[in-house]
Amino acid sequence: MGCSDENSHARGHFLSGCVQSGAPKVICQCVFQKLEAKYSPAELRSGKSDKLLQDVVIAANVCRKES
Repeated sequence: MGCSDENSHARGHFLSGCVQSGAPKVICQCVFQKLEAKYSPAELRSGKSDKLLQDVVIAANVCRKES
């Protein structure tokens, strides 16, 4: 599996969970773009890092302000 395939899988997984939690899709997409610049696909899929969870909250706040 290539890197773009890993990114697509991580993106789909993240967006699915984000939208199911009640966030607007446009915010979820924005958050993922910000996280994708900082984390590997494997780190995004695992979602087990405290730092990642903090960055999700920060990115969501930034994305809300930008939208």
